[in-house]
Amino acid sequence: MLFSINYLSVFTYGLLIMIFFLDIKMDKKNFISIISYTFISFIFHIFIYFYFGEQFLQKSYPFLVHLPLLIFFCVFFKKRFDNVLFVLCTAYLLTIPRRWIGDLISLTFHSDLRIAAIIQIIVTIPLLILIYKYFRPYIIKVIISSDVKIRFLLIIPSVYYVFSYLTTVYTQLLYTSRIVVVGIVTIVATSTLCYSFIVYFNEMEKRFELTNEQNILAVQISALHSRVEAMKQAEERAIILRHDLRHHLHLINGYLMTDNIKKAKSYLSEIEKNIYEHVITKYCTNEAVNLILSSYINMARNEGITVQTQVSISETCEIADMDLCVILANAIENAIHACINIKDSTDRTIHISCLSKNQKLLIQISNNFTGVVTFKNDMPVTEEQNHGFGTTSIAATVQKYNGIYSFTAEEYVFKLNIIL
Repeated sequence: MLFSINYLSVFTYGLLIMIFFLDIKMDKKNFISIISYTFISFIFHIFIYFYFGEQFLQKSYPFLVHLPLLIFFCVFFKKRFDNVLFVLCTAYLLTIPRRWIGDLISLTFHSDLRIAAIIQIIVTIPLLILIYKYFRPYIIKVIISSDVKIRFLLIIPSVYYVFSYLTTVYTQLLYTSRIVVVGIVTIVATSTLCYSFIVYFNEMEKRFELTNEQNILAVQISALHSRVEAMKQAEERAIILRHDLRHHLHLINGYLMTDNIKKAKSYLSEIEKNIYEHVITKYCTNEAVNLILSSYINMARNEGITVQTQVSISETCEIADMDLCVILANAIENAIHACINIKDSTDRTIHISCLSKNQKLLIQISNNFTGVVTFKNDMPVTEEQNHGFGTTSIAATVQKYNGIYSFTAEEYVFKLNIIL
């Protein structure tokens, strides 16, 4: 009974590590599927144990346990094969501390196997907590970063996986000194892997943050340039209007003197239109937001895009002006880029909503689009050169405030939702 419980605990231990590293969302459907898989697997393994023996189960473990796990995560959760293989081998490697702690403590009890099993069961939960807290974030980052990197890093756990089975299961090479030799080898291998992961991932995280900061800085400069241009154009237009005011009044007076009311109204409408195109529209009490919205919304309207707005951002908003500009400028620019590709101008629509509620800023920007939007790890991606930095900058800016963001594309409507 004790060894059955220990067997179930090590199986669950490895399964949970794979769930952690593959970032499986534990909704109702996934939870039921994982519980069902665990139950069926355990019953099957117990059957194999009693009918074929422990030695057969050990030697067949890669085919009876690991191969089905590989297929389960690839097929049911639609995860990449190399990612699942990397996580599987890494999970196997991380079972070593659990086994080693049990073997080490059992030495003081004359290597009693029951004591070793009890200790292994006890340390399962603390080890899972440590792995979830300290390893999971790094593993997830490397999985989403690059296909080449994951294949390179796969070498370490896969080599140890093969080495372990060749020397402890399929041959007797290291059985005679199991505690001393295998223990030393596993500690060195585990320590090396842990150190390599920490150094590599920390370096990768620093590079990622540096790239993000450079992208955000570039966008901030672009947003600042747009603001300056908008102010400059408004100022220049105001000077021209003041200069031409006498001529406008003289012409309007001439129309009125000749009772040509229709011409006077038409001319006034033309002047009003010219003024409207170059003034900074007041969407809210935040000047920076007004400047950036005026600039990009005018740009959208010049492309025949209908823009609907509902904006309420106060001047005392806790979000920095520059960060608001990064989010809005990138989002609206991406929306404009998507709408331009729509042939029928009547379908070119952008909705902008920025509202404060319960001390939170809720931003939703949606637009029509044509074609297909490709997502990778819930982020829209593009193969177009010099594109794709905008969404990364938005995500980085939102994360700066511990906010929440989501990108969705359904029924030819793309939506960006942000809570700050």
